[in-house]
Formats: sequence, C-alpha cells, structure tokens
Amino acid sequence: MRRTFRKRQKPILSLIFSAFILLTIPVAIYSLLSSQSFDMRHLAYEQIYQKPKCIIHIPYVNSKTLALDKKYQIHVYTNLQNEKVRSININEKDAGELFSKTYTPPVQEITEIFVFSPNKLGERSFYGEIQTESRKYSCKMDESQQLVYVIEQNHPPEFLTDPYYSAQPASSSLSTDEVYEYTLEVVDKDLDQIEYHYSFTPRALWLRKNVVESGKDGRLKIRFSGTPDRDGSYLANIFVHDGYNKHLSAQSWIISVGQEGTDIPVRKEPKYPPADFDFDFDNEIALPEAQIAKMLPRENSYVTNPRTTISTNIIASYNATIDENSIVFKLNDSNLTKQVDLVKISQSEILLRYTPEQNLERGEHRVYVYFKDSEGYEIDKEWTFTLEADPSEETFLGIPVTTFVIFIMGILLILFALSIPWVIYIAWKKDQPQDYEEISIIKPKGESSYKKSFEKES
Repeated sequence: MRRTFRKRQKPILSLIFSAFILLTIPVAIYSLLSSQSFDMRHLAYEQIYQKPKCIIHIPYVNSKTLALDKKYQIHVYTNLQNEKVRSININEKDAGELFSKTYTPPVQEITEIFVFSPNKLGERSFYGEIQTESRKYSCKMDESQQLVYVIEQNHPPEFLTDPYYSAQPASSSLSTDEVYEYTLEVVDKDLDQIEYHYSFTPRALWLRKNVVESGKDGRLKIRFSGTPDRDGSYLANIFVHDGYNKHLSAQSWIISVGQEGTDIPVRKEPKYPPADFDFDFDNEIALPEAQIAKMLPRENSYVTNPRTTISTNIIASYNATIDENSIVFKLNDSNLTKQVDLVKISQSEILLRYTPEQNLERGEHRVYVYFKDSEGYEIDKEWTFTLEADPSEETFLGIPVTTFVIFIMGILLILFALSIPWVIYIAWKKDQPQDYEEISIIKPKGESSYKKSFEKES
C-alpha cells in the first residue's frame, strides 16, 4: 500500500491580505487625524464669515428684546466692490414692505435708515434684496442679530452700587498716600448688552479702571482704583444704557483729596440728553460728549472665530459732526485705517467694521480707535479681546477631531467590524483538496533499528 502525506501547495493569500488590512487600519486612522488636508475648518470660516452684499442692522439695542410699539431705526447698507445698485426693497414677514427705493443713476454704495414699529409679540423676520446692474443680492441680518424677537416691555439697566457707600476708604476725604477703590456694578433685567461712557477730571490719570465684566449678557462690573498724586477735588462720571434713549442713566461723584471736612456736593442726575432734544427713534442715543460705543468683540471677552468681525460705532457730541479724516483704527499696533469699512449712518455717526483677511493668532488682541468731531472733542478708546480654541472641538492625541474626521473614522470602524468575521471564516474554514498535494512516503530499505532492538530483548 502506498503511503502519502498532504502538503499545502501555497499560503492562503486572502488570510495574509486580511491581516495586512487589520494592521494598517490604526495607522490609517492616525494618518487621517494628523493630516492638515482633512481639517476643513478654514473653509467653513471662509463660507460662514464671508461678508453679505446687503446687511440689515438694528443699531444699539438687543434684537432679541425689542419692546412692543416702540419706534426703531433700521439701518441697511451694502458691501459692493465693482457693482452699482439700481434699487432696494426691505420687507418684514408680518408688516409687509418697510422700505424701497430706486437709484437714478445707480450708486456704488448705499446706507439707508427707515422706521420699524413692532405691533405683534414674538419672532419677526426681515428680508429683502438689492438689484445691481448685473444681478440681485439678498439682504441679510447682521451676523450678531440673526434672531429678532419682540417682548412686551424692556427694562432699563440698574446700578447696584453707590460710590458714596461702596468706595474704600469710606471717609469723605483721603490723603495722597491712601489707595482709593470703588467697584461699580450694573445689571439689566432683560440681559441686554450694557454700554457705558466714562470720564474723569481732565489731566488726572491716577484713577484707573479695570473692566471685570464688560456689559455683555446684562452685567457690567468695573473696578476703579488708584493713589492720588496731589490734593484736589476730582469729578468722575459714568453713563450707562442698553440702547434705548429713555434708559440712559448716570452716576457722578467727587473724590476729595487732602481737603478734610470739605462738603460733598449734592448728587444730581445730569439731564442727558438735553431736554429739548426730540428723538425720532427709541434706539437713538445722544450725549454731550463724543463717544465710542458698542465695541465688538466686547472688552475683555473671549472669542473662538479667528476671523471675527471687529466693529464699533463712533458718535460725535450733540449737534456736532465727525471729522472723517481724523479717524484712526489700529489692531495690535498695525494701522489698518485704510482697510476698515466706514459705514456712514449720519453726519454724526459712523459704523467702523473690520474683518481680518487671514486668521488671527490665538491669544490677546488689542484694538485702538480715535476720532475728532467738529466741536473739538477728541476721544480714543483701547480694548482687548482674546482668541481661544473652540471648546466644542474635541481632540485625540492633541489633534483636532473635526466632523469630517469623525465621519471617516466611523466608516473605517464599520469596515473593521465587518472584516472580523470574514477573517475568522477564512482562517477556520474547511480545507479544500485543491489546496494540497500528495507526497509519497518512501520506506527505507532493510529492517528498522527499533524492530531489531525489540527482537534482541525478547
């Protein structure tokens, strides 16, 4: 009888290929995570923060807390480069057409103001379009005012502190070697953004302010502190409002230094704006001094958008106009005055807007604005904001995990899960005859040594 044994003709290539796939999946996932080409966040920023051609804006007030039956100025302006506007129309969902105008001849840029008085509670929707010489563009709400909502009543901000009771030291007079400190707190019941305008005795620089809470979300907290360098009486003023002219209020106080027993004058609320001033809109603010208001991003705030729009309203003093040639805009000591967009609301008010062309670096950024008006008032303001990483962006091994990468990882994990039973099947399936060849066993000649040894013992 011929004896044989079976020898596998060749390795199972499918098994080797499956093992290779399983080993390379972790490497592929890590490569995807570390590849910058799959991080498409910069494309999202370019799409989301691209300037609309026509913008609708409600100045000063919080668009989420408009009061019923109040009169608001609505500002609409264009952002065109090589096109001219033939016509514009703005509508509101319930009120119908609010504004329309035809320009003959067509104009390069437009800035218009019209009135809106909501008579219905709840969410409102503005829409419209401009017709240029070549095409139509939709008019969209400002990026910070995506939601417009009407409530029954809007409340003014309230002072929680009093400089005559909350300041340290509490005495009516202090000496030049004493540290003065007063922490001002203001809240707004509707969580509206609180704007403030602060002034101190001219040429007195010893009292410094530190903004603890910037007024965003209805809380303003400012710490005033310093050591006086000479005797005298120093006057401090601060005006606060939430965008409504009838919600303008003030605190004024005198700091007496080196004048023991000096009587503190009776505090009087200044009549600002002038009593004979007739406002056309409820969201219209006038002060006797020039002001820089509604800075965005807010002072000492944190943002996550590397191309966040920086904006502020510069407003001349009462009955004055802005000297446009005097405007200065700086970002981190770089003079960007020629690159900033100047949206002229009126002769006495201009909206400054600047959107970085490239992503800002993470960290603190400093903004500086200066201008002068026809009454000779000069005002400048400097504030800082911090760009930080978006907390919603999770990381893996220090690498940002974007939505796209998560999608790819999910697909790879599904493939990995599907491949496991396939690999097990290949590894443990029943051998097929064609996988082997028969090898004859050659019996050696003569008797085996084992048999001989057995015969000797027996």
